[in-house]
Amino acid sequence: MNIRNAISESALCSRQKAWYQVQCKPRQDHQAEENLQRHGYACTRPVCRRVRIVRGQPRTVQESLFPGYLFINLPANTDWSPLRSIRGVSHIVSFGGRPLPVANSVVLKLQHREELMSNFHVKCSKLSHYT
Repeated sequence: MNIRNAISESALCSRQKAWYQVQCKPRQDHQAEENLQRHGYACTRPVCRRVRIVRGQPRTVQESLFPGYLFINLPANTDWSPLRSIRGVSHIVSFGGRPLPVANSVVLKLQHREELMSNFHVKCSKLSHYT
């Protein structure tokens, strides 16, 4: 292995973006997502819809699929310290002091699933207006 190849490979890896998991403060998933996006970060918070009883009436509510967590897309060499000061963010999930990347395919599958479910929900809600 050539030292120049090793240096160029590490530089390429540090510029590539990866998904990381962010732990949010309790019940602040939505707020953390909005604030991260407002600061220019690419993030996603998979959600699901479920029926809950609210004041005795069934209501469809949107909840985080992973309560307390969301995903953020950043280069590996990013300075992580500014993220902790964003309202709603607790910390980046890490192992051994280093942020742990999440496989790109996992996040893409979650985003695709969410798209399918939102399209299904829209079609069902349109049909319910006609009956």
